[in-house]
Amino acid sequence: MTPAVRRAGQAAADDPVIQRLAAAGIYVGITSWAQLALVECGAIYPPTFKTAEQRLRFYASRYPITEVDSTFYYPPTARGATAWAARTPPGFIFDVKAFRLLTHHPTPPSDLWPDLREALPAAAASKPTVYARDLPSDLVAEALRRFIAALEPLRARRRLGLVLFQLPRYVYPSTASFRYLEWVVEQLRDVRVAVEFRQRRWMDANTAPPHWSSSAVTPSPTYTSTSLRTSPVRYRRSRPPPPTSPRSVSTGATGSCGRRAMLAHGSAMHMTTASTNWLSGCLRSAHCTPVEDRYTC
Repeated sequence: MTPAVRRAGQAAADDPVIQRLAAAGIYVGITSWAQLALVECGAIYPPTFKTAEQRLRFYASRYPITEVDSTFYYPPTARGATAWAARTPPGFIFDVKAFRLLTHHPTPPSDLWPDLREALPAAAASKPTVYARDLPSDLVAEALRRFIAALEPLRARRRLGLVLFQLPRYVYPSTASFRYLEWVVEQLRDVRVAVEFRQRRWMDANTAPPHWSSSAVTPSPTYTSTSLRTSPVRYRRSRPPPPTSPRSVSTGATGSCGRRAMLAHGSAMHMTTASTNWLSGCLRSAHCTPVEDRYTC
């Protein structure tokens, strides 16, 4: 058993299924641990836990992984990352969403770092939102550098899993798109990168340039999945319809707790699904078997 797997076992301290999966190097958890619906539904946190520190410590005693959603909306800070690392046990993993400016989403100038906001071209500064494509390349590069630098406390404590670049539907496969992704990987050589492609044309055969390695992808009416093929990590996200009636399961909650995604993080795969009860039942059954780069249940 590798040190990383031993650390994962230390972090999975509650559910026996999660413990066994963590011991095998697959981490299961819930995205956005501080999401209001999870706090209010009462199925995850004891009602006496009122502070962010209490909730994260409790969550990290039950699950070995989470996804940080807030960093999509606002740049992270080293102070916040230091607190996250201090409040979680060895082996706990944070997958972190990239800031929206870096994923080609509209970004209010007020959400940028103050000095970068001041450096915006006049035409961009006067708009309610800005896009990376309309900004000087050195400003976008500096935003990426600062974003990753703020996560250094997580990386130094071996808490950083991957950084997720969640691309919108209007970003199509193109020479410019591939160049941007390759630039991101080049800038983040020491960081695992995952990409979520919400435009289904990324699923088309022969979409990737020849120098990208092959990787199986599975389009579906309920989800879009693929990976940044130059990375050893595969990332999957699924958003099936919510359940017809509120239910709770030991590895997460649905219904009254909202549609929270589950994470399954292994040495060769990152997967998410909003159907937490489906994932829990699947993993507890004897019918979930790995096939190539995916699990078939």
